[in-house]
Amino acid sequence: MAHEDHDERGRPARGRKPSPAASLAIAAAEGAAAIATARRWAREVLDELGCGHLLDDVELLLSELVTNAVIHTGSDIEIAIGPTGIGVRIEVRDEVADRMPVTSGTGLLELLQLDDVDDLAGGLTDLDVETMTGRGMTVVEAVSDRWGAEVSGDGKVVWAELATGGEGQTEAAEAPTAGAPTGTPSGTVVRVPGVPVRLVLTAAAQLDDLVRELAVTSLPSSLPPDIVDVASRFVTLTAEVRDPFRVAARAAVERHERLLDVSFPVSPVGVEVLRGFLDVLERITELSVRGELLCLAPPSEIMAFRRWAVDEIGRQVGGAPPTPCPFPVVPADDPAVAAAARLASAAVAAAAVPGVTDGGWLAVARVALRAATDHRQVAEALVAAGDDMGAVDGSLCILAPDGVTVELVAAVNYEDDVRGRWATFPITDDTPAGEVIRTGRGVYLRTGDELVARFPVFLDSPRIDSEALAVVPVRSDTTRGALAIGFRESRTFGPDEIEVLEALGRLVSEALDRL
Repeated sequence: MAHEDHDERGRPARGRKPSPAASLAIAAAEGAAAIATARRWAREVLDELGCGHLLDDVELLLSELVTNAVIHTGSDIEIAIGPTGIGVRIEVRDEVADRMPVTSGTGLLELLQLDDVDDLAGGLTDLDVETMTGRGMTVVEAVSDRWGAEVSGDGKVVWAELATGGEGQTEAAEAPTAGAPTGTPSGTVVRVPGVPVRLVLTAAAQLDDLVRELAVTSLPSSLPPDIVDVASRFVTLTAEVRDPFRVAARAAVERHERLLDVSFPVSPVGVEVLRGFLDVLERITELSVRGELLCLAPPSEIMAFRRWAVDEIGRQVGGAPPTPCPFPVVPADDPAVAAAARLASAAVAAAAVPGVTDGGWLAVARVALRAATDHRQVAEALVAAGDDMGAVDGSLCILAPDGVTVELVAAVNYEDDVRGRWATFPITDDTPAGEVIRTGRGVYLRTGDELVARFPVFLDSPRIDSEALAVVPVRSDTTRGALAIGFRESRTFGPDEIEVLEALGRLVSEALDRL
């Protein structure tokens, strides 16, 4: 059902049609680029209308309205901006009449249940779920004076109105931030692969909460007097970097994927703007931690993710190659992971399997690796050395120089279909080797069922026949990779065994440097 604004007497308020209105058609094929196109065009229109003081709010509203249209309709769209008194009316028209925006309930859980992808739902928090369409329209509701959605012909129009001009606002918004990017986006094309969808959605939800509070609530006196203007301006200036992440995350959810790969242009000035925005967010976070704001402070992982993303963008603008995102797809305390762990523990509780011992495996492997002259001999040496501990197969995966492709450089006792499927794969494929390469932390799977629960890609992809699997990082001066060792029987991996297995990874790193 369409959202309907209401007047002071409680009657539905119909939008006032602006006349004349400037319009722009955007093809569905533009995808995420539609947002940047709409924002650039809006700047020109507002200049012509003499409404430059509304630029920040108009760009924020357009980002949300166009994002919703791009993600949830997949149709061509038309945007229009026209004057309404001292303000403006924004319209986004699409060709899908039966998907109306709402401010409560996002439909994400229903989407997941409909398509039977509970594995994806297990990696999303309540905050993630609420960051979808409903959260975006909550921002529209908070920023605009009024908004609505109306069926029109074979499609619909979602509109929002702003009529908040005034000297104070004009003065605050007309002075551009020094070095702010303007015009057509240009600069280095940055690529950020292997980003967990849950982090992007949670970060977006927390920022949306903050924007809403800054827009509609009384702020504590402890805030610097200019913090609202500064934060609002940074939200606008960084949108051309943040929007591609948000659009890619929503598209990944609709594809039932937990990792995304996103690219966008960034200028050197843009990096400094991002760093400034991060500083402002951290200042405001301190107030949330002290309870001076209503919105919750972001989890420490979200702040760490934001810092990493800004640093990674800066590295690439400086000429460095892409680095995969080092955060796990699913947090260790996720209920789905905990449930899989309990089932695996029960399955191996009564099993008597040989333990992985320092004196047994490490000593033999150290000698065998000295004679290895290529990747395959490295993997063969490890599997043979671990035979007494139940090792039956193994592989070595290396991250290619492009920073986004993983290569299976050696495999021992793998079936041909497994070798063929995983000969090369993107770092964004949700696999144990990809996770270990990205995060630098080992993955230990006690049973085949736990493997499938943690990494659903193996529900319909070839995998090894061994029951338990240990995957440890391999990192040398020249190599980033993952060493996988399969065991014939289900087993637990205690602290001592994990220490030995990770020591094996370090031995392999040294061997690769020699090679």
